[in-house]
This record gives sequence, C-alpha cells and structure tokens, in this order.
Amino acid sequence: MAKPSRPSLLGSIQSDMPETPAPAAVVPIAQPKPAPVKSDVVKSTVYLHPLVHRKLKEIAFTKDCKIHDLLMDGVSRILVEHGYPTVDELKQK
Repeated sequence: MAKPSRPSLLGSIQSDMPETPAPAAVVPIAQPKPAPVKSDVVKSTVYLHPLVHRKLKEIAFTKDCKIHDLLMDGVSRILVEHGYPTVDELKQK
C-alpha cells in the first residue's frame, strides 16, 4: 500500500491565494548617463594632518572663504617663489 503524500505548507498557501494578472503598467528603462564632458581642471588629493585641516577650516571661516581658496593662494605663492606666473595668470593663457 502506498503512503499518502504529506501536506505541503507552500501548496496550501498557494491554493488560498487568488490569481492576479500581471500589472499592465510599463516601467521605463533607466537611460545610461551621458559621458561627462572633459574638464579643464586636474584633480589632486592633499593629505593633511587633522589639526592642520582644523586650522585651515578656522582660517577659511574667519576669512569667509573655502579651504580650496586658501590652498590655491598657497599654490600661487609657491609658483611666484619659483619664478612662474600665479594661478590666475596661468588660467588666462
């Protein structure tokens, strides 16, 4: 005599669920982003000690500017010290 099959929990759940048709809404496919335009700026990373970064933040806050502005001022001073034009003068060329 064959053994009766065991009841399936998944089968009982599926049999209780009404069949619903698939939604007819069309989901738009995400368009690929266009390639970025090549910038005229080269990115560089500066590693700073946390205390140096804090002091630069304080100076920038008191001068109402950004740390980037302070760094660019420093780069201009180094260029002039070595006999080159400033950053602003180089940008104009």
